[in-house]
Formats: sequence, structure tokens, C-alpha cells
Amino acid sequence: SISGDIWDNDMNSLILKDYLKTGVHIYLQTYIEYGKIESLLPYLEKIWELEPKDYLKVKIIKKLSKAHIDKLEFIRNVEPDKYLFAMCLSDNEYDNHTLLDCLNEIAEDTKPFGILNLSRLHRWDLIEEEIKKYCD
Repeated sequence: SISGDIWDNDMNSLILKDYLKTGVHIYLQTYIEYGKIESLLPYLEKIWELEPKDYLKVKIIKKLSKAHIDKLEFIRNVEPDKYLFAMCLSDNEYDNHTLLDCLNEIAEDTKPFGILNLSRLHRWDLIEEEIKKYCD
């Protein structure tokens, strides 16, 4: 791929516009790899509405959650598991109550992944309490 060699501001705008217009995932994949990731911030809700593949959502979350967790809050309403993942990657500090609220919004079949994400925060007491619920 030569995308990295020819990428410029015009390409940045063109690829993003094409993705928002068509929803073709390869545009978003290319943009995430070579584009200015912060340029996605005003379009995040629209991007989620286009239902990109999960791996693309995760890449966006990984790149934006540290500095822009506030722009990802809408995800909590549609995919609380991914929002918990973003919270665990961000530089913000969260109390146990906030983390548990988000964890409790996650579907039961994916809750173990949410608990695993909490390990990134080294909240072992919280993780232990949640695991005990599955041992009874």
C-alpha cells in the first residue's frame, strides 16, 4: 500500500467524505491507518450509525480514548462494553461506582470481557467481587 506515501489533507478529507457517504469499511480502515484521527471527532456518532466492523471501532477507541474520552460518551448508550473499554484506556480516574454502573449495563454474555477490561485499571478488589458473583 502506498497510501502512507501519498497521504495529505486533501486525501484526508476525500477518504472521510467517501466513508460517510458510502459506509464502505475499507475507507474507514484506511483513514484510521493514515488519516488525522482527531478529524473523526465531530463524526463519531455518524460513524457508529454506519455500523463499522468491531475491529474498526476498537481501533478508533484505542486511538482516541486517552485524550478524548468525553467525545466517546455516546458509545455508553449503544455499546456499554466498548465504552468500558474506552474508560479503561483513558487517562481519567474513575471510582468503583462509575465503573460498576457501566459494567452492569453490559449484556451478561459479554460481561466477562468487561471484567477483563477492568484489569487494565488494576482494580483487583472490584474484579474479585465481580468474579465471586459467577462462583456462587
